[in-house]
Amino acid sequence: MAFQSMWYETKLPTQFIKIIENELTNEFQDNLLPAQVIGNQNPQKIIRNSNICWIPETHWIGGFIMNYVRIANRENFMYDLHHIDQNTMQYTTYKQGDYYGWHADEEISSFYRREASAANRSPGNEILRDFANIETETIRKLSFSLILNDDYKGGQFQFLSENGDLYEVPQKAGNLVIFDSRTRHRVRPVKSGIRESIVGWVVGPRWR
Repeated sequence: MAFQSMWYETKLPTQFIKIIENELTNEFQDNLLPAQVIGNQNPQKIIRNSNICWIPETHWIGGFIMNYVRIANRENFMYDLHHIDQNTMQYTTYKQGDYYGWHADEEISSFYRREASAANRSPGNEILRDFANIETETIRKLSFSLILNDDYKGGQFQFLSENGDLYEVPQKAGNLVIFDSRTRHRVRPVKSGIRESIVGWVVGPRWR
């Protein structure tokens, strides 16, 4: 039986995690902006309240993460994968009071819907759009989150199972969580301290 989520205790040494944190702070801290919800250009704090910035997948931490993604995919998910979505990862910080409500990283409502049909009397443009989209569309299949620290209160990373049961990921620095992007999950409000993580999504061709 396959699992909808997996996590690895990478056992990253504390000194190594500090190197990551310092590098992200020095390189990307000034780029942190309020997080947005996909499809809306304005932050929706009812859904999400955190700060993010973007890290190129060519950053060395991307190679470290993708090694575990490939292992998890080989052993559990066995999906057809291409690359990290938008070729970037997200450095996310949650300060006191910040959170991310229940959501899924991918839903069928975002998929392309064929426009041309036998009932369509003028299918020229529609056929071109179908041709351009159907063979090139990629969707998020696996999501990942590398927990960088555990010196905060609250901020629990929680999932809903396919049966509707709630469970949560151990809050331990260095834990890397990999899960099906259709899985509903949330981050509970941080009570004190700052929660830091690197998250991203690995895409592949649409399921058929």
